[in-house]
Amino acid sequence: MRKSFLRLVLLVAQRDYMRTVRRRGFIAGTLLLPAAMASMFGISALLSTSDSGQELAEVLLVNQSSVEVRADELVAPHVIVTSLGDAEMALATGSLGDYYLVPPEWPTQPEIKRVVAAASGPGQPLDSLRLEASAQTEVEVLLRVSILRAAGLPDTALAQLLTPISFNAVGQDGQPVTDASYIAGFALPYIFTLIFVLSLFITSGYLLQSVT
Repeated sequence: MRKSFLRLVLLVAQRDYMRTVRRRGFIAGTLLLPAAMASMFGISALLSTSDSGQELAEVLLVNQSSVEVRADELVAPHVIVTSLGDAEMALATGSLGDYYLVPPEWPTQPEIKRVVAAASGPGQPLDSLRLEASAQTEVEVLLRVSILRAAGLPDTALAQLLTPISFNAVGQDGQPVTDASYIAGFALPYIFTLIFVLSLFITSGYLLQSVT
């Protein structure tokens, strides 16, 4: 008697489940929900990588230390070494929103001051952070090069130090490994798992709805 009751319950549950999964709403939800989430991720990634087209302008650098700092277009193409009076004039006239000040105790104390006007930077905060990071990178590289030059390192050695090193992934056969294989190896299991979990949630929801 008990086995017959359990078999009857399983038959009813199987019938309701098959009737639920064959509905158009279930099929559409199972297919469209992952596609909608993938579209949202794609749009978010596109917006995060896009910018307003603003580029880094002049970066004024005032050197008050004992180390000679010379402008170098190869190392820091946007950095201009100027006097304190010219930098303050640029802030007063509004032509620039900030400048960088190398204090006399540098490089003993590795701290560079960024003097900012009352209202500065681009209109968009993300652009302001991006341009500020680019400017600080050029200033840092120029100052490090200045220390090496003061120590007597020739420019040929500096060029070798500043030349970026490229890394290429190859297989055991020596053939290059493309980024597509890495992306596919990560994305395919992730997408499959996501669709599987979402289908389980949707199936459980329809099954509970059919039972109740």
